[in-house]
Amino acid sequence: MVSIEKTVNTAFKPLVTPKKFNFDFGELSKVAARLNTLDADKFEKTSGDAIFSQATFKKAKDMVVETILGNEPKESLVFVKDDKIMHHVIGETHKIEVDDVSRALLDDANNKIAVIHSHPIVMIDGSAHPVSYSDFSVINDRPGARSIYAINSLGEYSMLQKQGNARPSVLKVIEYEEKYEQELVEALTGEDKEFMKKCLFGPQEGVELTQEEKEQLEKEFEEFRNKESVVQATRKCLHNFWLKYASELGLRYETNYSCFN
Repeated sequence: MVSIEKTVNTAFKPLVTPKKFNFDFGELSKVAARLNTLDADKFEKTSGDAIFSQATFKKAKDMVVETILGNEPKESLVFVKDDKIMHHVIGETHKIEVDDVSRALLDDANNKIAVIHSHPIVMIDGSAHPVSYSDFSVINDRPGARSIYAINSLGEYSMLQKQGNARPSVLKVIEYEEKYEQELVEALTGEDKEFMKKCLFGPQEGVELTQEEKEQLEKEFEEFRNKESVVQATRKCLHNFWLKYASELGLRYETNYSCFN
C-alpha cells in the first residue's frame, strides 16, 4: 500500500495541529488543583503498574501538562523507572526527537520504563487524542518500555501497557494498522471520507502523483485534519480501536478521559 500518508508518517499520530483557542485554562496552579481532584488511588489500582507510586505519577503529569499550556504547546516525555523520574524531554507540537539518554533507557531490556507524555489540545473542551498507534510503536519496538501514557491538558490519561513479554510480529502490526485506517475512513462521510481515502491509500490505481502534487496534498491534509468532524472521528476511532484490539496486540488499554464517559 503506497500513500502520501505513509510518506508523511501521520497515520497514527494525532490528526490535528493544535489551534490557538481563545480561552484561558487559568494559571498552572489552577490546573494543578484540577489534577489533585483525580482519583490517583484508583489509577494505581486499576493500572496494575507497580513501577511508580501515586506521588510520582502526579509529579510526572504536572511536568508534561505544563508544556502543553499556552499559545505554543509542546509535547514532552517523562521517563519513570523504579518510582523515580529519570529523564524529561521537551519537543515540538507533534514531534519529539528522542535523545541518547532516552534510547538507553528504552533499549535496556532489564528496565520497566513508563513513558508519560503530553498530547496537545485538539478541542475547545481542552481534551486531546488518546494514545496513538505511533505511541504503541514506541513501547513495542523498545524492550525496556513497559507502558506509555498520553496526558491531556486536564490531567486525564490514556494508557497502553504491555502484557507479558511477547511482541506482535511486523506483519501483525501492519495488519492492525490497516484495520485502523479502514475504520477511520468508515467513520467519515461525504467529501471527508473521499479525501481521507486519497490521503491514506493514494489516488486511483495507476495514477502516480508528481512531487509537486504530493506537496500540495500534504498542505491540504494539514488543513483537513483540523476540521472538527475529522478531529472527533479520529479521537473516537482511536478509543474504539484500542477497546477492540489492544488485547490482540498484547496490550491493555485504559483511560479516564472524560470525553469518553
